[in-house]
Amino acid sequence: MPATTLAIHVGPSAINWTVVNCDFKILDWDSRVWRNETSNITTYDTINLIASVTQQLPVCNCYVMEEIKMIKNKSSNLLIQNQINTGIASCLKLITNQARYFHLTIGSEAVSTDYIMKKILSDTDVDDEILQRVNVDEKLKRKYNKMFTDEKEQIGWSVLKALTFMCIVDRYNKYV
Repeated sequence: MPATTLAIHVGPSAINWTVVNCDFKILDWDSRVWRNETSNITTYDTINLIASVTQQLPVCNCYVMEEIKMIKNKSSNLLIQNQINTGIASCLKLITNQARYFHLTIGSEAVSTDYIMKKILSDTDVDDEILQRVNVDEKLKRKYNKMFTDEKEQIGWSVLKALTFMCIVDRYNKYV
């Protein structure tokens, strides 16, 4: 099992990341807003954003991202529209996969991470075996509580992505 894992979630308005150690302790999380309602993103902006975010990411033993194969848009839409559509579609797919693992789906729709994050951050006992193993420092809890609702939601998906990966590695590592 890797000593530390960094999970990255590219949401509709921010890039979020979470670091988890092999004991399921959440060591850090953060985000970088990449789009607001008034921003016009160019390819140059996207390249600069990726370069600056990459420098901010902590060094870990393992990095987790989810990739989706998309059918290429053959119309003559502007490049930025295609990038935004691809990003949004990717986020929806990412949400669906982690949502299934943590039972956050109703029918085929993913629901908010708020319920699971409240369980993770609460100091009371939880009946979920996975969530019992998760440990979050008070400093990170305060940081989370100061965030806006949409920031909390996007950080929640990076947390679930990291925990999902660690649970899968932990489960299958026993058989190796």
